[in-house]
Amino acid sequence: MDIHITYDKKLLFGGIKPTPWAQLGPEKWFDQYVVVTGNSRGFTADFVRNLNLSPLATTSGIINTPEFEELASGKLADYRFITYKPMTPPVSIHANRFVAQNSSYKRFEDKKIFRDIFADSLPIPRFFVIPTDDFLSRMADEVFTSYSKLLGQKFVVQDNRNSAGRGTFIVGAESDVSRCQETLVREQKGTHIVISEYIDGIERSMQVFVSKADVVKGPLQQQLVRNPLLLDPDKRGGIYFCGGQLITQYSKKVNSQIEIIIATASDTLRREGYAGIFGVDFIVDVNENVYILEINARPTALLPLLNQQSMPLPLYLLHMLELSGESYTITKHNNSPIRGPRTLLVLSNTTNAPVTVDQPATTGNYQFKDGSIKKLDENAEWNEQADFMLQVFSSPAYPVAPHAKLANIFLAKRGFDDQGTLNERAITIIEYVRSHSISKM
Repeated sequence: MDIHITYDKKLLFGGIKPTPWAQLGPEKWFDQYVVVTGNSRGFTADFVRNLNLSPLATTSGIINTPEFEELASGKLADYRFITYKPMTPPVSIHANRFVAQNSSYKRFEDKKIFRDIFADSLPIPRFFVIPTDDFLSRMADEVFTSYSKLLGQKFVVQDNRNSAGRGTFIVGAESDVSRCQETLVREQKGTHIVISEYIDGIERSMQVFVSKADVVKGPLQQQLVRNPLLLDPDKRGGIYFCGGQLITQYSKKVNSQIEIIIATASDTLRREGYAGIFGVDFIVDVNENVYILEINARPTALLPLLNQQSMPLPLYLLHMLELSGESYTITKHNNSPIRGPRTLLVLSNTTNAPVTVDQPATTGNYQFKDGSIKKLDENAEWNEQADFMLQVFSSPAYPVAPHAKLANIFLAKRGFDDQGTLNERAITIIEYVRSHSISKM
């Protein structure tokens, strides 16, 4: 089937991010796309505008600097800017120049509101919602005894407004409740705690584009969390995202359930006035029953993996066009095969000291050849000849802080199994990067 999207490639868009990595992709779709970055970590390209800010700069922090204001009012005066989440621009820059301003996403990020909206229409694990103060003030043994009777020996505790895996805990003992309470005292964001039935199964996710006219699904994904080879779980609160991979096949039973969930979620989001990318997290139990865990009404952390694919209908391109109000047409779209890396691993600095990554393990594409690792190029975008690609978050002048992101690792093939155990090739690459990491104490 022929697949085609028609749009104006001369549109002027700029992505904003502390490093350029998450905003790569649109330079393939637009003639004059730019990335405005706080610090490029040594990566140079004609579309990158490097502001040379602190390596700890956030997207919001970049927008509110004099350097960004000067660029946005000068050389990029005709550009509109896109961010993963809505941002409040400075008063000197008109809000209409920021195209990802759909504030309704916050409603679906809230795990309590998500259940209020979808409890009667989607298969959600059994749950209870209680005020955070109530949860924190109760004795750990009382909490565990009460909810283990209602939900089983294992259950899940979540802060209703925390995201990216933070504030999510799997509880199987009284001591887990104590640890959860201690962490939430430090990291609490919400007003309620969601306590849910634990479903023993395999987690899956999907990113979907929705508009008034279309629903376009990305491939099924498997996320990776709290892997001790990629991050130090003791330095992160709750469960923490550290990668994922694309799943190419699943059974008809699972696929049919996911189709229904996506259709229901898309219709509801559309009625709520939401348009663009949203993410859905599922869990598939041993009997292939599919449950929905949450909806993230925004691009999710695995979008950089999708943006490195050769896709008939790139979701982020559709997202940009829809949110900016630009015209486009889609002709005969379906789930055609995609090409590109299959796995993304997010490697953190697990030491207690700042580090930089030295040559030769710097940003670029690599091959395994004759029993060793050979560098193909210094690009930060996927080379079809590569076995893996690195996007490094350090440069000689900007070491990576303890327990911050050290590198994105893209693998041509699967990097871990259904239980989240990294395979030999993935471990070899991780060890390769770590062997070239130099402490800056």
